[in-house]
Amino acid sequence: MAEVEVWSPQEAADCLGRPVKTLGKWRGLGQGPAYLRDSVSGRISYVPDVVLAWKKANLRRRTETMLGDCRRLK
Repeated sequence: MAEVEVWSPQEAADCLGRPVKTLGKWRGLGQGPAYLRDSVSGRISYVPDVVLAWKKANLRRRTETMLGDCRRLK
């Protein structure tokens, strides 16, 4: 049986453009991409395809309100 490639929390965070700490918060809240926890070591890992699918499913477009707020900062 072939081993599945996994990413460390840092690699997943880099892909998502978020701090590792954010992924930890998401895990605690039951949000974010699905992850694996090793039953012996407790080590957290992420499957790249799952992270990328979650990223694609959670793309957001800016709303007009957000654009308006950004323009006020100029």
